[in-house]
Amino acid sequence: MLAIGAGPAARAQHAAAPSPDSVQDSSMVTVNGQGDPPRDARNLPTAARAFPAADSGADIFSGNYLIVGVGAIDGPSYEGAHTRRIIPALGLSGRIKGIGFTPRSAGFAFNVIPPRPKRRVWFAVGPVIRFKARSAGRSADPVLAQLPNFAGMVEAGVNVGISVKHLLNPYDSLSLSSDVRFDVTRHTGSIVVAPGLNYLTPVSRRQVVGLTVSGDFVNDRYAQTNYAILAASAQNSGLPAYTAHGGLKSVGARMFSAFDITRDIRRGGIAIGLGVGYSLLAGSAAQNPRVRMRGQRGQIQVATGIAYAF
Repeated sequence: MLAIGAGPAARAQHAAAPSPDSVQDSSMVTVNGQGDPPRDARNLPTAARAFPAADSGADIFSGNYLIVGVGAIDGPSYEGAHTRRIIPALGLSGRIKGIGFTPRSAGFAFNVIPPRPKRRVWFAVGPVIRFKARSAGRSADPVLAQLPNFAGMVEAGVNVGISVKHLLNPYDSLSLSSDVRFDVTRHTGSIVVAPGLNYLTPVSRRQVVGLTVSGDFVNDRYAQTNYAILAASAQNSGLPAYTAHGGLKSVGARMFSAFDITRDIRRGGIAIGLGVGYSLLAGSAAQNPRVRMRGQRGQIQVATGIAYAF
């Protein structure tokens, strides 16, 4: 299985770009790599001293750019599983002719608002699409194997976001964004609202660090489709019947850092990264018998990778 989504190295290189591209599921935020620092730079924090003024030609993110990343993810076999597996990952992000795009888990979000680097506040609006696979790992459990295995579905919708720069130093940024996604293939009426808050700052010319907190909210149709256990399935599996309800599905936090092995992350090139995340299932996602009796609510994910920006 190949997971499509940026690893920590690709996310951090994208974060160096002067763009408000929304970053909710992929943990990407923007860092201003251009502004002039105050005269007495010695009194600024490390992040501010790390990026002295550079000519526009030094920043590849001021125009069109592309970031390609590969890596590996160690995480739960499926949502709510107590078993783990390692899968390869591929990440792709960038901007072409003013249209920015950032990865989602098995998908992409787009920003159709052209970047304006001199502004402190940026906005992002655009379509989002992703593929939600059915939990392939459940067949390894003889009890869960007795439950119906529905096909995956394509979710599509819109993403909106806002980014604010220069909070604690001249080069950091804070972004708030949200996806609203609808099931467009199985026509179940499922709706997902996924807000996220992201902070990122450089700590040197070569290294950036970031933190993301996020949540997922779902409607009753989504909960019933993914977490309910009907009477026939309960009889086959031995699990109790369960009626699911919408609401908060999960909350999570992720930290990541990337290190550019060249001289300056704004100049592109190769970067390596590491990310660690923790999510906690809530509501029907946690209380359904699949998770409550055969799995676990808490989910830890570790990702590492390498990316090239040009």
